[in-house]
Amino acid sequence: MPVSAQPAGGHGRMRDSGQTMPSGVPAMPSGAPETPRGETGRGQSWSIALALLAPVLWSTSGLFVKILPIAPVPLAALRALIAGVTLAPFWRPRGLTLSWPLAVMLASYTLSVLCYVSAVRLTTAANAIALVSTAPAWVAALTWIAERRVRWLLVPPVALVLAGVAIVLAEPAAGRSVEGNLLGLGGGLAFGLFIFFLPRVRQPVVGRVVLCNLFAAAALFLASPGAILAVRPGLWDWVALAYLGAIQIGLATVCFAAALTRISAAQASVLTLLEPLLSPLWVYLAIGEKPSAYGFAGGAFILGGILVDLLVRRWRG
Repeated sequence: MPVSAQPAGGHGRMRDSGQTMPSGVPAMPSGAPETPRGETGRGQSWSIALALLAPVLWSTSGLFVKILPIAPVPLAALRALIAGVTLAPFWRPRGLTLSWPLAVMLASYTLSVLCYVSAVRLTTAANAIALVSTAPAWVAALTWIAERRVRWLLVPPVALVLAGVAIVLAEPAAGRSVEGNLLGLGGGLAFGLFIFFLPRVRQPVVGRVVLCNLFAAAALFLASPGAILAVRPGLWDWVALAYLGAIQIGLATVCFAAALTRISAAQASVLTLLEPLLSPLWVYLAIGEKPSAYGFAGGAFILGGILVDLLVRRWRG
């Protein structure tokens, strides 16, 4: 699901809570230096390469979700289970306490993942990723409500994002595309809620990924056990599922976390904009799905709003 890594008030992507990730991947920890110290040219080049690899891997989710012959609920559950189990051995739970912010974070992550997978199936990948990428606008709105004041510098990027949403939703219906677009928007709202509550849960990156994905797998299984148990993936389906869980989420998360130790959060944030650009490209190259004019225009407004938000926050320091 998707989404550039930019700060947003209560979510505090860069300063308050750290870095968030696209495609329904839990956010990165705070503390990523704005100006890394003592970094060699070679070390920083490797870090930039890792930061680039992460959104490239994230961007492949849309294609696999499109082509896998598995219903959205089982697909989302199995991908989450594989991701959580893959990274679980590398997590040492410390300081984890049950709390309502933790519950909201886990529930909203689960909902965002399910909405994203369902949206990709029902509408174009371009529309789905663009609408899920509206999360920063919802975070800004939640922050304004929590702080009881509006940060006027952030109004223009939020307005751009909302204009993009309006354009996408104005797209003429084709099949179940309207339902898919609404699910994509719901995924963006759910991911924004997840981002907003993230600072209230203090865990390392791997811990967040493990927690969110294992909870999502369990919740989806409890919600629809029959649908999941009825799935009989073939060999190549299992290979694709293993890729989505272990590589597209697991490896990408590790790469991005490693990159943040050597490059600034601002640099990493800009690089993550690759995901919503590449996701529809892979789908087009593989199966020929083209975004509509509404999808192109709406996506441009949404990405423009995200970029303006990044620049405003960078300017504010």
